[in-house]
Amino acid sequence: MKLRESEAKYRELVDHSSDLICTHDLEGRLLSLNPAAEKMMKVPAENLIGRKLEEIILPRYRENFREYLETIASTGSAEGIMRVKLPDGRERFWEYRNTLHGVEGDEPVVFGYARDITEQKRYRKERDLLAAAMEHLNEGILCTDFQGRVIYWNAEMERLTGYKRMELTEDDLRELVDEEGVPVLHRMLFLARVSEVSQRERIVLVRKDGTPRTYDAMINSLRNRFGKTYAFVCTLRDVSKEVELAAKLNRSRELETIGMIAGGMAHEVRNPLFAITTLLAAAEKNFADTEGLKEYLDMIKEQAEHLSSMMEDVLTLGRPILVEEFEPCSLQEAVSDALTVLGQSRPGAGNSVVVEAPSSPLVVSGQLEKLSEVIMNIVDNALHFSPPEKKVTVKMRREGDSAVVEVLDEGPGIPEDLLPDLFTSFRSARQGGTGLGLAIVLKILETHGGAVTGANRKPGPGAIFTVVLPLHGAQEKETTS
Repeated sequence: MKLRESEAKYRELVDHSSDLICTHDLEGRLLSLNPAAEKMMKVPAENLIGRKLEEIILPRYRENFREYLETIASTGSAEGIMRVKLPDGRERFWEYRNTLHGVEGDEPVVFGYARDITEQKRYRKERDLLAAAMEHLNEGILCTDFQGRVIYWNAEMERLTGYKRMELTEDDLRELVDEEGVPVLHRMLFLARVSEVSQRERIVLVRKDGTPRTYDAMINSLRNRFGKTYAFVCTLRDVSKEVELAAKLNRSRELETIGMIAGGMAHEVRNPLFAITTLLAAAEKNFADTEGLKEYLDMIKEQAEHLSSMMEDVLTLGRPILVEEFEPCSLQEAVSDALTVLGQSRPGAGNSVVVEAPSSPLVVSGQLEKLSEVIMNIVDNALHFSPPEKKVTVKMRREGDSAVVEVLDEGPGIPEDLLPDLFTSFRSARQGGTGLGLAIVLKILETHGGAVTGANRKPGPGAIFTVVLPLHGAQEKETTS
């Protein structure tokens, strides 16, 4: 009685299974099939019973089927993936797990279990193709979970940030964003979660080496079938160069405006300024001995000289630099000329500056006078802020196709609030300065295809200014390539 009940329950399980269940002999001839097998093959069971499974195996895989029969006959079990061609012409992949059973006196029977994994294989193939495509995109792609923890990071993201994907997996994306970008990222994630609209913003991420880069970011939410957000996809495109070029364009327009204003002001200011200095010289000659007057004359003279210096700087800033006049010139010569001029205006300056330069000349394309002006301006600032007993060091070297000049001092360093606007017009920490010196330096170097940065030395004290210029011929080589 119990045996019949067990057989009935087993038959019920077999009949209601969604996967193929069958039996076959050791020659591969089908003995029984469940309803799911009929549905999968779209052929009635009576048309299949007695036929060999080999008939539905694709011809090029039939040798594998014979090996399967040998394996199950010798070991009692076999599992794997079988590629079949069904009677209706469809090709499918079956994952099987079969065992051999035998009752004494009867022929052994193979009990087969298989499920159709064709759609799974297709899904996996599409997923692998998509993953490969994402790995080869020239945009950074990352995925985070609902809390913003990184769960995927493509190869371009590794290149953009300097982090390997395993270094950031499960880390919070917000840890990579600069301080100003954290609320922006919070807003993007929130809006992407509550709406189905892509969120686009410009954010700054900090690379592994500590350098900030600007990106155009787009965040989309991934939702389940109930509409609930479970992850986010973020694409990033590095626009740092575009931002830099836009800043240069704005500076160029600013300089153009300054040049136009300066040209108009020059006549209006210089004439009365000349009159003031002439009258001042006469007053100093005639009233130098008048009690209490000299102090006021010195103040007027100081302010007139400051105004004259500012006017000269404004004119220099607005005056165009003609690239057509560029010629090969030595950076060592530019540094030497700058120190010679400084020695005339600052007695003893030559003894306060140490120069470290390679024996072979660093030849760049430009105007020697302008490049000397760059070095003179930076070294003059360094001498101004350095204690009298300390040295200012000028180091020159070659790096690939570039010449690099570093000016290091041992002064108090650059105020943190000044660092972001260090090369902006009319910004200076120097008492009595015009605030245009470093803006002129930047203009000259950008016209020469170079760059300049200023930072505090680590460890301190002091500041370091770094000038980078393409070596003569490097720009032409880059343009050609």
